[in-house]
Amino acid sequence: RPQLRFPPLRAFLPRWSPDGKQIVFFASQQGKPTRAYLVSPDGGTPHELMPNDVHAQWDPSWSPDGATLAYARLNDSGLWDIWAIPALGGKPRRVILNAAYPAWSPDGHSLAYQNMANDEIWISDISGENSHRAIPGVLGLDTQPRFSPDGSKIAFVARPGHGNPRGE
Repeated sequence: RPQLRFPPLRAFLPRWSPDGKQIVFFASQQGKPTRAYLVSPDGGTPHELMPNDVHAQWDPSWSPDGATLAYARLNDSGLWDIWAIPALGGKPRRVILNAAYPAWSPDGHSLAYQNMANDEIWISDISGENSHRAIPGVLGLDTQPRFSPDGSKIAFVARPGHGNPRGE
């Protein structure tokens, strides 16, 4: 089993492309924000997706067709926003403000995400429009949503008491 290693990068959050031909991962180097990289599963030199972006990037999610990556990006105010970029490179675009942990629906028409304003799971179309709460945030902090294979359900991590002003 070959292992992909890229010193001095500290790599994490690897995600296979839907066709299995690429891996996106995030990596950090001392004193620098996390960055998104693409690499072939056979190895080679990782390609930085957004080399001119000075902001930290986090938690990649492939669109079902493999054409687009959604990810969280730290903005100038210190908040996370969801951005999308063509997987082969191109101009990134901001999709959803104050949100993180994007997850594509199996049909590629929606994104589930953590609404950072209220720590609830929300869904929007892929343009960031028509947002609505998918799961009421009754447990405190609801995060890291993932659609079921048929798109009918969402699994997520619930952390009771975190972020809930009543501490319930």
